[in-house]
Amino acid sequence: MPANTSLFGDALRSAAGPWVEELGKSDQERLKILLGLAVTQRIRLSDCLTELFPSEEQRKAQTALTSFRKRLNDAAKGEGRADLGLRFHVDTKKQNPPAERFCWFTGPDPAITQATLFSERATSD
Repeated sequence: MPANTSLFGDALRSAAGPWVEELGKSDQERLKILLGLAVTQRIRLSDCLTELFPSEEQRKAQTALTSFRKRLNDAAKGEGRADLGLRFHVDTKKQNPPAERFCWFTGPDPAITQATLFSERATSD
């Protein structure tokens, strides 16, 4: 599997297509919201909580995010198919308030993925 790198913006949205398809409807919507927030390498945790769980108080929203993150990462690993290599991470600075914490996505480097795909297609004859 190619080396993983931080993904955001168009590269993340492109890589996440198969990931979205692996999720239930409510998690699909939440992932789409996260993909929209991921315009830079890191997303402020407080923004994730506010956008994903607007009606929940902070502690419940954090618990809900932890469960959602597990479902996302489990779906990326997949059963009966290849691992997508995508992961959603949250920092471990649990003593800090959400405004001082971050989350991010990692996945296969798009350049390496494209080069590998090109090489496989070129040599498939």
